[in-house]
Amino acid sequence: MQKRHSRFGGPEMEHMRVRAKLIDLLLNITREDQLDWPALVHIFGISQPRASNLLNRHIDKFNSETLIDMLARVGVRVEVTPTSRDRYRRFNVPPRGR
Repeated sequence: MQKRHSRFGGPEMEHMRVRAKLIDLLLNITREDQLDWPALVHIFGISQPRASNLLNRHIDKFNSETLIDMLARVGVRVEVTPTSRDRYRRFNVPPRGR
C-alpha cells in the first residue's frame, strides 16, 4: 500500500520537505564541484539509475538517512534545528496508574 501525501501537511509532507532540502544541498554541491553521474556513482557507491534519480531530483526515491550519508561522503555535517512548533490537537491519553 502506497502512502498518500496530503496537500494540507502532516508528517509525510514534513518528511518530504526535509528530504527536499537535503537533496537540494547535494545538488548544489554537485554543481559547484562539477560532478556528473559517473562521479556520483564512484563517490557514493550507487548505480547509474540511482545517480540519475538524484540528478533529476526524485525526492520520493530517497530517505533522509541515505541523503545524510551521501552528504557526509562529500564532507557535509548535518545538524537538525527545529524552526517552529505549531499547535496540535491533544489526544485523550489515559492517566497513569489506572
